[in-house]
Amino acid sequence: MRFVSLISAIGAILAASAAATPLNVTISGITKPKLIPVSHVFCVNEDLPYKDYIAARDRMVEWAEAGHKILMGEYHRVSAPYNSVEGVTIVVCNHKRVADSFSRTELDQVKTILGEECGEGKGGRVRSKKWMKQWVIVPQRYQRYQDLLRIEVCKCPQWYHCYD
Repeated sequence: MRFVSLISAIGAILAASAAATPLNVTISGITKPKLIPVSHVFCVNEDLPYKDYIAARDRMVEWAEAGHKILMGEYHRVSAPYNSVEGVTIVVCNHKRVADSFSRTELDQVKTILGEECGEGKGGRVRSKKWMKQWVIVPQRYQRYQDLLRIEVCKCPQWYHCYD
């Protein structure tokens, strides 16, 4: 009888602790996001409007969470506000041999890296040779200038050996 009571008590404690623990928490840290292995950071000495960064990031994340992927050697680009000289442009470039995507955490890590390397609120480009990816977060006027000069946003750097 005492054994059955003990089993019942343990079951009640486990049920109560399971109900109190959020489902997305893991004790082992497996879901902890990786820090991007950065190869190069290039800075643009212009301020990024924070609200436009958030709007552009959220549009990028919506696109990725809808199941879209960036094909090999391609990129996905979003600007906020759309079709304006002001605001922010975000570009994610894929240099892998397979389609790839990205997450909100990844974009926020890039923004943090740019803040640490270039100064809070500044834009730039972050490259990861290990991940074979590039992220560009710049003022829209900077991106439009590159478009006018036909500068390839996501040209694979020679040292990545992207398609060898």
